[in-house]
Amino acid sequence: MPAGSFITRLDKKDIVYSLVVLAISLIVFFPSFFHITRADHTIYLTETSDIHNLPDQIRHSYSYARQRKTNQGDVILFRPLLFVLMSVEKQLFGYDFRWWQITGFALHLVVALQLLRIMRFAGGSSCAYFFILLFSVLTISQEMVIWHHISGYILSLIFLL
Repeated sequence: MPAGSFITRLDKKDIVYSLVVLAISLIVFFPSFFHITRADHTIYLTETSDIHNLPDQIRHSYSYARQRKTNQGDVILFRPLLFVLMSVEKQLFGYDFRWWQITGFALHLVVALQLLRIMRFAGGSSCAYFFILLFSVLTISQEMVIWHHISGYILSLIFLL
């Protein structure tokens, strides 16, 4: 069998499986698309409600744990990527939280596909498909997708992988 056809067959299989993971993940996560904001995200939105442009939002947010006015929390935390993402989402989506949720879901799928790519590159068998599907719907990863203010951690995983 020519090498080109083997590569093409793997690519097609990966694409089909990726669509299966997307469909099953969509079924699992769809109810979360309609959640309202909660916890730290509510405080963040309240404290930045008077900021209406992206540069000022980022300037205020990149070291947010040190700049909070209420519920200051852990001032040692430094999560600039998380708060840059939240600043961009606030500027793009405003208070339409469905889009915040869909962004977290999309980032989660990118991580799952990156893991699939790594497992296939490392010579993973068909079990790789099962593990990626399992990863995409695990309860522990669902929390990162469902809570708006944790999406930055998913973005960090994308850069890590």
